Amino acid sequence: MHRFLLCRRYRAPLSGAYGSVRAGPRVSRFFERWMVMRVYLLIPMVFATFVATQCKKTTDKKDKAPPRAPRVVTPKGPKLTLAPLWEKEMLGLSVAGDSPAETIYAITFQGRRNHLSARRQSTFEAVTGVMRWQKKRALSTFRYGVPWTTRFALRPDALYYVSKNSNIVPLSLKGGGAGKGLNSVSGFSLFDTSMVVADRRPYILDSASGQKTTIGGITEIKKGGTPRLRKDYPVRVHGTTAFIRTTDGALRALDLKTAREKWRYQDPKDSRRYTYDLPSSKEGVLVPVLYPDLAISTEVRFPTEEGESEVTLPGRISTRLDPLQHGSLVSWFISTGPKTHSLSTVDLKEGRLLYSMETPSTRCDVGGSTMACRKKKTLHVFAHSTGELLYKKSFDRTISFVSVAGERIAVELSDTSLVILSSADGNIIWKGKVVIKNAPTHLAALVHGQGDRIALLLRTDWESRPRLNRLYLRIFSTTMPDSHVDLKLGPPSEHRRDNRVTGALGQVSLKTPVWIEGNTIISAVDGVYMAVDVNRARQLRSFSLPGKGGSPASLVARRQGVALIERGNWLSAVNDHHKILWSRPMKGQEVADVSGTQAVIHLREGFEVIDLVTGKPVKTPFKPEAAMKFIAFYKGSWYLKRGKKMQIFEASSLKETDTLPSRYFHFHGLDVIAFTRRSTLKEKASWAQLSLASGQVQWRYTFSKHPSDLGTARSIAELCPRVPKGDAPWWAVGTPSGYLIPGAAHRCVHLVDPSRGQVTWVRCFHRLGGPPLVFPSGDILISAVGPFAEPGKPFTGEAPSGDGTLSLYFIDGKTWKVTSVYRHDRLSAGLPLKIPQRGGPLVVTLWGERKVVKKSILKAFSLQWRP
Repeated sequence: MHRFLLCRRYRAPLSGAYGSVRAGPRVSRFFERWMVMRVYLLIPMVFATFVATQCKKTTDKKDKAPPRAPRVVTPKGPKLTLAPLWEKEMLGLSVAGDSPAETIYAITFQGRRNHLSARRQSTFEAVTGVMRWQKKRALSTFRYGVPWTTRFALRPDALYYVSKNSNIVPLSLKGGGAGKGLNSVSGFSLFDTSMVVADRRPYILDSASGQKTTIGGITEIKKGGTPRLRKDYPVRVHGTTAFIRTTDGALRALDLKTAREKWRYQDPKDSRRYTYDLPSSKEGVLVPVLYPDLAISTEVRFPTEEGESEVTLPGRISTRLDPLQHGSLVSWFISTGPKTHSLSTVDLKEGRLLYSMETPSTRCDVGGSTMACRKKKTLHVFAHSTGELLYKKSFDRTISFVSVAGERIAVELSDTSLVILSSADGNIIWKGKVVIKNAPTHLAALVHGQGDRIALLLRTDWESRPRLNRLYLRIFSTTMPDSHVDLKLGPPSEHRRDNRVTGALGQVSLKTPVWIEGNTIISAVDGVYMAVDVNRARQLRSFSLPGKGGSPASLVARRQGVALIERGNWLSAVNDHHKILWSRPMKGQEVADVSGTQAVIHLREGFEVIDLVTGKPVKTPFKPEAAMKFIAFYKGSWYLKRGKKMQIFEASSLKETDTLPSRYFHFHGLDVIAFTRRSTLKEKASWAQLSLASGQVQWRYTFSKHPSDLGTARSIAELCPRVPKGDAPWWAVGTPSGYLIPGAAHRCVHLVDPSRGQVTWVRCFHRLGGPPLVFPSGDILISAVGPFAEPGKPFTGEAPSGDGTLSLYFIDGKTWKVTSVYRHDRLSAGLPLKIPQRGGPLVVTLWGERKVVKKSILKAFSLQWRP
């Protein structure tokens, strides 16, 4: 009652509260006064009770709860949510790029996934998705068919991109009109009001004045190898330092203040497949070194006077480029990466590798003691025995062809003019244009070049009447060039295969049948064998070869005074006295290999061996079978293949062998065989931080084939097995907390501390997508296929069926907690190329990961950060 009196205004009569009281009026008044006084006396006690109980209802002691501990509220980090705005269906694979807040810029690709081509450019209203304009373009701003690495740069008024013909084109963002650009560039990067351009020689272009400042001091790694810029690698700028790649595998840092090269960096294991991103920190710049899945080398064996010699070449012998051979020196073009070759020269007489070197190009020829290579307007001449650069010769026009013979070098320029040089010092002996029967000519080969006597193999060029084109042999003296002799050899074989590489039926080079023996030039172009004395310019002998008229003739092989000439379906052998030794029909047959004394002919039912001099079959020590294929001769041994069995016949017995030669040749009277060796590399990739000032390595982190390093964490690998394809990671980004780097299997993402190079955080997914977006706050948006987990710990979630579809995950930059923010049931989600402008929407690409992407969806979201 007391509580009620104090907690609320309770006005009930006393009699109602305590029951009825039967008393007289005086007693009743006294009793009422006494009760009121008692209430006043109890007020202090009631007030104390009120403070203690705070107006709570009375409960039993057994129902009273214990006192609660004070709640501790932990502040939550920012969380990203995506609210859908609009979506647009596109033909092909469309990717959103860097754009102003009110405009969305997109590039559309078409074709197969491994060979995509950029076809269109479009802009959309950011909020509504209404298309402003769409233009057809020929772009080459991407690499390896992956649109997520498109290169372009945005300024407030225009977008700069690289066109298909290697031009920098400014594109107006308002109407899509293309302005005047720069020609023949490899890459570019904008900084301040200027632009760094990678041309044949990189330079700095001031946008306001148009002045060019050439960057100097670009040094050679190997003597004689001029650095060439890679066209598939962009220019990166960090502060006042620009980075370029050259084909010799070096990363070069250029100082933009002094316009000089600061330093260069190269790793010998680099497979020369580079990433685009070079994230930087205060300590330096992060540089990727990507190792191939297998180390490929070539083991070359050949007989010597002491028995046998074995040489290892650093790569695979190119099947597209013929070896360069003169005397006992043989030079092979060795493939060391995509479109990258080095030249390895072996001395067969000494039995050793002389050198391996980078050449300016693969358009080279050897004659005498010199080797000449052409590169645009410059001729590079090397000593064949040492690889030393003797000199360079520059011309006012592009060199279209070069040929070397004896002491002379013949060069054809782009205007069809010819220049004859001395191979010793590069002095010009003769120059001019050659016209035969009112038709301009092209140089096919320098056949003879000794002293003042020159013999050129020329091809007429009748543009309006190509059926009149013929091959001619012009012989003249440099002292009397007007007194020349032209011999018509016949029509060129346009459909003749220049090179036949190793295949099911063998490996034989088919060359134009014009060659020289001593001072005698021999030709069989039109099926007419003709011998000409080069000194007298007089025909010695002439006769027709067996075969159908009009059939192309090819020189199959020359062995110790015997030339095998193929004309149509006939094969003939001619000796050095210009007489036919024998001829045989070759319908349904093909020459497999030719040794010094024998030739192997593949038949439908097997093969047969014939003698070079008589053309008669040689009795084989074993019976060839229909399933048996002949591979190569070597030191009296025969390499054979019967089904899947690999065999070698030597010492009168047929034995099993582990490997068969991948290429085989015959040089200097010797059979030469080559074996391709593949060895697995333990390392897959490494990342090194270089000092921006000096280029010195500050630390290195290497990914190996260990399961945790590859991203095959045990808990994930058991449910989501994925065999690494050997593709090294091609993106890396910088965050305020360090570098975010994918593993070698493109499965785990690592956070690396820039100061120490140590991994501080790892999360593994089933598969990673393209480069993530890093917001200024340090938060990250990444595309991947879940589930995700810390390596070595169990994860929650279902394993994807097959390869899965890419979803969007949010990584908190403070707590590094990973949460899923968007997922499509059927399509993969790809992030834009750059983070959206402040206030602008996020536009992702939804597409089906198939060989040919016919349609995709651009889906726009508004970014909402909730505290």
